[in-house]
Amino acid sequence: MKKNGLSPERVVFEFRVAGFEDQSDVTHMFLYMKATGFRISIDDIKLDDTNLDHFSKLEPTYLKIDLSDLRSGKDPNMYRDILNALALFSRKIGATLHFTGIQEKYQLLNAWKYGGRYLQGFYLKMPMPERVEPLDVKPVLQSHIHSFIVARQGKLSKQIAFMKEIEQKLKKKGLPKQHDQLLRELTGIMDNISFRMYISDDLGNQVSANWMKTTTNSWIADESARGKNWSWRTYFLDHIMQMKYRNVGMLSDKYRDIKTNEFIRTYSYPLDEEYYLFIDIDPSYLFEHDWLH
Repeated sequence: MKKNGLSPERVVFEFRVAGFEDQSDVTHMFLYMKATGFRISIDDIKLDDTNLDHFSKLEPTYLKIDLSDLRSGKDPNMYRDILNALALFSRKIGATLHFTGIQEKYQLLNAWKYGGRYLQGFYLKMPMPERVEPLDVKPVLQSHIHSFIVARQGKLSKQIAFMKEIEQKLKKKGLPKQHDQLLRELTGIMDNISFRMYISDDLGNQVSANWMKTTTNSWIADESARGKNWSWRTYFLDHIMQMKYRNVGMLSDKYRDIKTNEFIRTYSYPLDEEYYLFIDIDPSYLFEHDWLH
């Protein structure tokens, strides 16, 4: 085939997940095929049974992920972490994501949002008995992806405005040196936004109490967290260094809180070069403001 002009880079060998109970037999073959120039795709990766360690040694060119289990009627939080992990994992091993089973606009949005380069499904084009022209679905994709970009830009603009608003409130108020005094005064300003606030140093040591909102919407100082170290959190030191050298506040991704098990986001702000304020945003505030999702 190569003698007749077919380049190996245009040939993709697909292997199903179900065949990888024992990887030792195929790992060297995969590496040899890639070195020869062929492309390798691992097919039939389901969102509910993904086991990433099966694929790390195989170094596939593509990861083919079935989105048919992801429907708009289901809770999107069930799949968000899995898709995040797949997007990060594929980038780390140099694989390209190929999303299949796209039957609804919501699935197309997630395929785009989590880095899908190749998209496939009835929503884009029904199977045809003859060859489909490469640009047949371009108008559909352009229209949808344009709307996704505009919507994402709108959310990001509101998030930036939200951070600037908090920063202006902090600067307008002035920042007393005594940490717990500052947090006590901030409870009135952040009452409708936050449910927990604290201060740590640049090494991750918490130097204040946890100021927490109660079920009666009053605030109390919980001393049990004072002295704890948060540097074990994967994002913590990265955020500290960015705040230290850029001197701006930061908004975390949405994550599940260890204590409450609810999804929250955290706004962090540099008080000076040594101490940093953390404001955990109330889950109810997130729910009421969809641009924070």
